Amino acid sequence: MGVIAPEINSTLTGPVVVLAPDDILAVRFPRSPDWDQERITIGVDGRATFLSLDDIQAAGMTLAALDEKLTEEYAKVLAQPELTVQVVEAAPRKVVIMGEVGASGSYELPAGHLSLLEAFGTASGVIRDSAKLGHTMLMRWMPEEGRVRTWKIDARREEWGAEIPIFLQAHDVVFIPAKPVVHVNEWLDRYIRRNIPTPFLFRPN
Repeated sequence: MGVIAPEINSTLTGPVVVLAPDDILAVRFPRSPDWDQERITIGVDGRATFLSLDDIQAAGMTLAALDEKLTEEYAKVLAQPELTVQVVEAAPRKVVIMGEVGASGSYELPAGHLSLLEAFGTASGVIRDSAKLGHTMLMRWMPEEGRVRTWKIDARREEWGAEIPIFLQAHDVVFIPAKPVVHVNEWLDRYIRRNIPTPFLFRPN
């Protein structure tokens, strides 16, 4: 864990806002205030409805990326569109812990950081007799790259004293299998795309 932790932690998005379901947005047009929308809710499918546009995939995007996307789309219906996008109300950010833990589910991130080991505790601990901690999987949405990165982590108990902890962020998915994972794509389909509450982040290739 201590060896792979710096690589994983280097992908943390930090202060960058990554949009999520139930976020409420405002879109304003300084030159065309009739087009303003003050409360746009991102749906559970990650999509949002904007005036005169088809539904747009918003969850998983940064604010800057959504601004760019909307400017591109509104250029088809407005001459030289100028707009701003803001988050009016942010939904709670969560991580998903699945597999051989006491209580699989989606858990709200506390203020500050949540480490991988703290996540185990949040999910009522690992199931000692069946958890293959050496094959723990972490998936992270990379908004700037538009893809998911996956790591296999040796999280056996003897690794828990690592000097550098692995930190989680919003939308992370942690899975502790009951047997070694050989085919990652098969695992993604079987356990993640079909079961987690954020399927918009894990669409099939």
